[in-house]
Amino acid sequence: MRERINRLAKGVVDPESLRLVIDPEELTDTVHAGEVTRKIITVAEEENRFIKGLVYSSNIRVRIANNAFGGVRNRITFDIDSMYLTQKDVITGAFYLVTSAGERKVPYSFSIAVEASGRTLENLNTAENFAELARKDQETALRLFEYQDFT
Repeated sequence: MRERINRLAKGVVDPESLRLVIDPEELTDTVHAGEVTRKIITVAEEENRFIKGLVYSSNIRVRIANNAFGGVRNRITFDIDSMYLTQKDVITGAFYLVTSAGERKVPYSFSIAVEASGRTLENLNTAENFAELARKDQETALRLFEYQDFT
């Protein structure tokens, strides 16, 4: 018993006694092209006990705001960078969690969606096409100027 108390005082917790709960356990979503999207996953222990750990992402386009966490209910914030990607691209990878309750892998897959103005940009081939669009929808024509692909 004394040994267990000493181990707890040093912060050493038996990983068998803690059960990790991750919400969601797998991420599949759609993000808009040319944006940085912020999302959250939650890491906790099944019986609301304190856990601590580190989290890493396998894809450079998915950046974690703070790799270290500790608490009863931990919110891990991450950003998905879809700059310079097209509708055909998919960001795939996994989060690797190393915690006092054991290690876990959380796979993710983010499909890229182009907004309506981005799809319109793909259909513009000449200056005449753009002039016709500007006559019909001036707001969309103005938004197209912000795109990096507009020439």
